[in-house]
Amino acid sequence: GDPDSATLAVTLTHADTSDGDFTPVPDTMIDPERRAWEGGIRKIVVSDQEELCLSMDLLGCKRFIKVTPAITFTGGTTPKADTAAYALILGDPVSSPV
Repeated sequence: GDPDSATLAVTLTHADTSDGDFTPVPDTMIDPERRAWEGGIRKIVVSDQEELCLSMDLLGCKRFIKVTPAITFTGGTTPKADTAAYALILGDPVSSPV
């Protein structure tokens, strides 16, 4: 399809155990460059072929974390994101390059 716009939202939930009750992360500064809402990063408008890099501060999170990206579209005909890709790299670029 050919949508008018696309928006990316990232939601983070965490729990003490892998099969525990995952709840939204209460931090509103998960991405220091973008003020977030509780449990996620504010919606970001993305363009075709655009690459985004989000640095997330997970210091206050519990042991198990779920990162859930979602792309939504407006306008156009039968929009889809079959070529969208996500990568999650864990590390601390301050102490060792990622």
